[in-house]
Amino acid sequence: MTMIVKPQDVTDDHAINELVSSTLLRLKFQDRNNIREETHGVQNLAREETPELIRESLFQMDKELEALLSASHKHGPGFGCAYEQARSLPTTFVNDRDYRLKFLRCTLFDPAKAADKMIVHLDYLLLLFGPRALKESLKTNFFVKEEAVALREGYMQLLPFPDQSGRRVLALLPQILFYTPTLRVKLFFFFFVVAMENAESQRRGVVVIGWSGSSPLLGIEGSTPRVPGTPANKSVILPSGRSVANGLHARIIGIHFCFPDTAIFRIIRAFYVIAIGEHWRSRCVFHYGM
Repeated sequence: MTMIVKPQDVTDDHAINELVSSTLLRLKFQDRNNIREETHGVQNLAREETPELIRESLFQMDKELEALLSASHKHGPGFGCAYEQARSLPTTFVNDRDYRLKFLRCTLFDPAKAADKMIVHLDYLLLLFGPRALKESLKTNFFVKEEAVALREGYMQLLPFPDQSGRRVLALLPQILFYTPTLRVKLFFFFFVVAMENAESQRRGVVVIGWSGSSPLLGIEGSTPRVPGTPANKSVILPSGRSVANGLHARIIGIHFCFPDTAIFRIIRAFYVIAIGEHWRSRCVFHYGM
């Protein structure tokens, strides 16, 4: 049974801890243990790749793609339109072996999940960046001038070195809350494309670090922060109803939030725990006291 957290509970540490605990307890023991160990770099769940596994997985993924497209009307408006459009282009990457392997590695070689994720990923690329994103990999010049400023500001950036377990690290600063939800999602897609350039990074995944600094609302003068879970932070979602989490092609191993141990940040933590959803909640770790 899913636990419901009432608005007044955001100041109640016990209620929020119960929500996190209930999310973990709904997992099988082995799954829960695997997530905890992988989040902390103790193990990596990536499968050992053999020529046979790759060949059979790609074959099954192709069958799953065709099955999804033949029943696209069951998956919501516009589902698979980007993939259909890309396949008709004279130049595209969607049929490339290495491109499809990204999604297989992201889903631990589950062909059905990989096919679904690839279709949703392409639908988001078309929605966010237009038809050009179906012909070539994302680059900085996909962003208009105003959006390119966000890249240079560095409030969301890939660290130039991996962590001790060889995973790419995506750092987020609180100023990203002053960006529009659409811009934030575009940045996520861009940085994950960059992070997943090679097979080893695809196998090891990405660690996300949310660094708060000392002020929860430090940002752009004259702007209002778009905090998750508020009306100003309306989610970016496909017409088919599929969320951003369904379309990201990087395996997010863990999400670490680093907060000062103060009352205001306890409340902010509560909002994040609620807003981030059950899909990612089991991989969240909160660190206090910096």
